[in-house]
This record gives sequence, C-alpha cells and structure tokens, in this order.
Amino acid sequence: MPPLHNRPDRQAPAGGLSRGRRVPPPKTWTVEQDTLPVFEDDFLLSLRQQVVLLLSEGEEVVPRLPRVAVEVMRLADDPTASAASVSKVLKLDPQLAGRVMHAANAVWSRRSGARIPDLQRAVGRLGLGTVRNIVLGSALNQTVFRADNRPRMQDLWLRTVATAVACELIAKALRRRGEQGYMLGLLHAVGEPITIRVVEDLLATPELSGRLDLPQALAWALPGVAPQVTAHVLRRWWFPDTLVDQIAAALSARPGQPVRGVTALLIAGLTVQERCRAGGVSEATVDAFLDSEAAIGLGLDRDHATAIFERFPEALERTLT
Repeated sequence: MPPLHNRPDRQAPAGGLSRGRRVPPPKTWTVEQDTLPVFEDDFLLSLRQQVVLLLSEGEEVVPRLPRVAVEVMRLADDPTASAASVSKVLKLDPQLAGRVMHAANAVWSRRSGARIPDLQRAVGRLGLGTVRNIVLGSALNQTVFRADNRPRMQDLWLRTVATAVACELIAKALRRRGEQGYMLGLLHAVGEPITIRVVEDLLATPELSGRLDLPQALAWALPGVAPQVTAHVLRRWWFPDTLVDQIAAALSARPGQPVRGVTALLIAGLTVQERCRAGGVSEATVDAFLDSEAAIGLGLDRDHATAIFERFPEALERTLT
C-alpha cells in the first residue's frame, strides 16, 4: 500500500477483516431506491434529495481521523510492522499512548499482578490488532461520535461499543480473531452520527425550519440513509471494498434473508447487544437467537450462544472502564 504522503486527499487506514482491492471512492454516490421507505409527503422526498446531495458534494461532511490513528491502523495491517514501530508512532500522541498503557496494564495486572513499564512492551502484550482497536475507538469517539453531552450521541456510542464487544465474543466463540470482530462493530455505525448532524443542520435552515421535527426526520433518515453514509465514509477512509460491502449487506439485510460470514457476524452482534441491553437474558432469548438467520449462518450452537450471552455484561463493563 503506498505511503500516506502519496495520497494527500485521502486517508488510508487498512481494513483487516477481509482484504479487497482498494480503489478511489466515487466522486458521488446514490442511495438505492429500494432501501428507502416510501413516503407520499413531498417534503420528506425533498429532504432525502438534499441529504444525498449534501453528502455527495460536501467533502467537509466526512470527518478526518487523527493522523496518528491513521498511521497506527496502517501499521496494524502491515505484516512487517513491529511493536517498536507502532509504539514510536503512538508516542506522538500522549493521550492515545496513555490509553494503550492503561488497557495493557488492566489486562496484565489481572493475570499476573504486575505492571507493564513501557509503551513498546504494552503494544507487544496487547498485539497490534487490539492496539488498532483501542486507537480506532478513541479516534471515532473524538471525531465521529463526539457526544457534546447529548444523550442521543452518548447512547449511540454505547450501542456501538456494545456491538463491538458482542462481535468480538462471537468471533472468539467461533475460534476466529476476536479483535477483527471488535473492529467490525466499531465501524458499522459511523454513518449515523454524521446523518444526525446533517439532518439537524438541514432542519435549522430558514427553508425547512418548523416543517418537520427532528424525531420524525431521523426515523426516516437513520434506516434509510445512514447505512449508505457509513459505506461512503469507510470508502473515503480507504477501508477495503470487500469489508465495506459486507457491512452494507448486514445493515440492509431483510428479516429471513440467509446471511453468512462477516455479514452474519455483524447481524448477530447487533442482536446480542440489543437483547442484553434490553433486560434479562432467558432460555427463550437464547432460543430466539439460535433460530435467527445470522446464528444459523455462523453455525452457532447452544453452548456458543449461552456463553456469549453470559459473558457479554462483564465484557462490556470491562471495556467501558
């Protein structure tokens, strides 16, 4: 992959879950008509057109990740990268370096009671995939999901982290790389906060102010447009097309539609976090999950599902602390 300085107009974090051909994102994008609810109200149709136009032409809508985060993600996908090279980059951002040290010591002290003395050893203990997820999560929280003390954004970030935790547990249950499942969960909803801000800005204009309230607009925009915004942003960040397509397939899957692989993993993660956060988990919850197309597509059995649901609360609490 060419170095970052050869692409001044693009960011280039690597994917990881599945490798695919990287091509320049299109200058414009369109929302598939059959992914949008049908409305008779001309105003809602007008709003759809304005959202699509703004996102296809307004490059400033796509946030830029911190440079250090981009470089760490690039190194995490480089088989020749070392803990030394990653720690050298991390030292350029003391806040990110501190997060990695905190995470490494939290894990290592539980296992041995000892503390890790330096950043390079912390990176080595955690592994490049886990370090990438720590850095990616921090970058997304600071840029895309910046809460501004708004409950809607805070809840959206919590749901994103919960989905990442669930995807990690499912991947580990299937003996796959858990850190790749976690990254999938982090990335799946990057279009939602961007869509919310775009809609808020549009509704504040003199032409649209007072004609539709925010909950009504978001009830349309989030399921109808946010998945396409997610795909648009991830391509702008140079994630592999294969990964972007798999995320888009999960977000647009219809009930009863057979799913496999990464698409099934993301749908299963979304289901687990939703049911765990909704309340107590019972045998009926596990049964319903096992009957889902995602669980069937992944080949999950009752032992898998029970362990995932049992481990989720503690894993989420540990991640958030």
